[in-house]
Amino acid sequence: MRNMKIIDNFGFREIAVEALTGSHNYNLHTPTSDEDYKYFVVPTFEDLYGGKFFSSSMQSDLVDYTCHDIRQLSNLIWKANINFIEVLFSTQLWYTRGLEFLFENAEKWVGMNLPASRNATYGMHLQKMGDLHKGTEKTQGLVNTFGYDTKQACHALRCLYVLEKYGKSESMKEALWFNDGKKRDTLLEVKAGKYTEAEFLDIVEHWHTHVWGELSKNYNDTRANNELKEELDSLMLEFVKSRFSS
Repeated sequence: MRNMKIIDNFGFREIAVEALTGSHNYNLHTPTSDEDYKYFVVPTFEDLYGGKFFSSSMQSDLVDYTCHDIRQLSNLIWKANINFIEVLFSTQLWYTRGLEFLFENAEKWVGMNLPASRNATYGMHLQKMGDLHKGTEKTQGLVNTFGYDTKQACHALRCLYVLEKYGKSESMKEALWFNDGKKRDTLLEVKAGKYTEAEFLDIVEHWHTHVWGELSKNYNDTRANNELKEELDSLMLEFVKSRFSS
């Protein structure tokens, strides 16, 4: 494990998953990008008895992390938020023995609820678009300089590109990673403030005009696979039970 101070914050809970996420995991990082990690931990007996789900988070200039109970992961995958889906395809991934079923079949789990994937990813796009002028502690300077939060704009456009790339490839691993090319260049240019807000909005409008209609229909034509969700839940249950077996 990389950071013992982070691990100390998890109490006596066993770490089940450690995954690099964020811009470093998309090939969209810059020299000033911090590293983002997601952790999932095995519940303690006290957590199980009390019906509690541990969570923890931290932000700093060098590293950000969030930590969740491993029991939540199957539902997070089912809801298809790409901030959690990307854990399955992390370029720096560690997981404990017994979770092979999760990562060796990652594309299968991602594909089990495509309508939710479309809705969640597009919903995140809309959320980021709504935050273009709000600014955060880390991005208010961008709003002051460029008139809008170029980092949020990059995230908003990335959501659209991920939808498009997955729709064409049916591979979330390929969809999340941006190789050198026009889409990656555009995202990095947006992030760096190379476009005015009006120019950025034109890029988004162009995508909607030329891509969104057919793409949205294809996502909605696919039904959620409840049997796969039950299979994933069962496998996760067996994993948690195994941590308490003698």
